Amino acid sequence: MHPRICLAINGSEGRQTTGSSKLELLSVPKAASPPSNPILLNLLSTYLLHSLMLVSRPESSTPSSVQQLSTTLDLPSTFSLLSWHPDYSLLPSKHVDSLLTRAYAALTKLCNSSTILKKPSLKFKSTNPPISTPSPEALFSLRMYALRCLAHTSTGVVEGKIVWDQATKFTSVLIKMTPSAPSSTSEESVTRLVLRSFDQLVQIAETRADNGIFVAVDDGKNFIAFCDYWSSFAKRVDFISWDF
Repeated sequence: MHPRICLAINGSEGRQTTGSSKLELLSVPKAASPPSNPILLNLLSTYLLHSLMLVSRPESSTPSSVQQLSTTLDLPSTFSLLSWHPDYSLLPSKHVDSLLTRAYAALTKLCNSSTILKKPSLKFKSTNPPISTPSPEALFSLRMYALRCLAHTSTGVVEGKIVWDQATKFTSVLIKMTPSAPSSTSEESVTRLVLRSFDQLVQIAETRADNGIFVAVDDGKNFIAFCDYWSSFAKRVDFISWDF
């Protein structure tokens, strides 16, 4: 189905996908002119959701595949469910909200699964042993992708305090799971990842129709806590000169 979706969207078939390269299913390249047919957009968005859910199934995932999933979703060349979000404006909001909340549920379930945190890949045969668990950074990136899905939902679907609370909790887990290192390289990498992820999340919140409520600071203690946490990471780098 992936080649036909690609052909319908941009006039070029995607490569035939095998079991070893199913992550290619997550991306449908964009054409020079975005599609304006709601039926086609409905098909595309539904396809991208189910592709994400397929590769996020805990029972068929391994630590290595989760690591690869995180890397793939972070690539600028991957046009996944969220990459296409600006084009969903032609679709009913209920349909888009369903896509985003189901994507969030699938990714958070995967990241919380004991399966990918404990079992080695029995199918992997190499002179190099498979990784025993995904990196803390990979799990954090997947969780923040899921959180960006929630932040893109319509007014009333999710309260801002839930998003900010989840962001701080996900970051806390990242810090606890990151091993201490004698050099500052690991800490710097994690700091920049957190800052970039927080910046992306706030940018989404600012585009919401209810942004004044979503990022409320008068009674929004969760957002204030998020900002305090953000500030603590910003102090670790040359924040003024650093380009996200």
